[in-house]
Amino acid sequence: MPLLAAALLSAVVATFLFIILLALPQIEEPWNIIVVSETVALMRITFVAALAHALVLGLPLFLLLRSISHAGIVSCAVAGFLVGAVPFAVLVLISMFGVQNASTGGEATVVNGVPTLAGWIELAHGAGFTGLFGLAGGLTFWLAMRVSGQIGGEPTGTEAQSIKLRAGSWSIVSTAVLLTCTVVLLPTVVRDNSCHNLFRDGRTSVGPQIDADINLAAEDWPMLRQIFIDFGVARSLSFRSDEHVQGGTVMWQRLSLCNEAGVNIDATDQPWLTQTNSFLAHRGINFTVYELRAGSGWNELTRPLLDKIDVTWPNRTTFRGPDGKVLSMQDALTGRH
Repeated sequence: MPLLAAALLSAVVATFLFIILLALPQIEEPWNIIVVSETVALMRITFVAALAHALVLGLPLFLLLRSISHAGIVSCAVAGFLVGAVPFAVLVLISMFGVQNASTGGEATVVNGVPTLAGWIELAHGAGFTGLFGLAGGLTFWLAMRVSGQIGGEPTGTEAQSIKLRAGSWSIVSTAVLLTCTVVLLPTVVRDNSCHNLFRDGRTSVGPQIDADINLAAEDWPMLRQIFIDFGVARSLSFRSDEHVQGGTVMWQRLSLCNEAGVNIDATDQPWLTQTNSFLAHRGINFTVYELRAGSGWNELTRPLLDKIDVTWPNRTTFRGPDGKVLSMQDALTGRH
């Protein structure tokens, strides 16, 4: 049990380090329930990967080292570093030799199927960085084994030391179980249970009653946001605004109105489509209305919002049916059956 607990703790520490050093610095938008739920979900996925490394590679390597010689802090640290670095290096090598040409930041890393010096340097840097997570896990493993009395120190038969070792073992096991349960169960507890989450009731798919495109410029977004806010206040709808920022650039932004009756009205702007030259970029802002419960009265609620948008930006809204054909607003408000 202490051996498995030490492996669990090493995976937990490596996971926390990954989230702190890599995941959190990438979050540029304001914190909200969406960001938090996505972060804890990533934490659980990372933990599963780290635990697989610890059980499949780390434990056998530790047992091998212990059968050959004394497994101390140095050997655990080196083994942990290798467990973190080698799998990453192998995957990158496979990908490098699997392409003809590749580059990073405008600098060639693979030319005619052969890695360049820049490619090898990038590989070494990436492997070394991931190896640090393994190093942290290896040191944690050594500390846990030391506290539980599995390695280090000379064994004695005194009752006081036996009690101390048993207490250390149970403390390591209890801590490992507690942290593992926290990492695994937290994404289930921390989730968006508001009406803005289309899938909070367990459904896996949902189709819109209205699917439309509003041809607006970037500078029109604040005005549309204010229209949503005012409409939400007037109609007792919950309002939320979400966005994803990367490198200081807004990749997508979304406005959402909803109520507990089952009506969800969304407007989504996706500037990243322009960056990828997508054929959908010219359509502008995507406007959708969902009905999650029958008899919600979504069409009577949506009509005045559409009228307000049309008054502000005449003839800028295009409604589309399930087959992509253009519809009139009147036909769109009949919904999709």
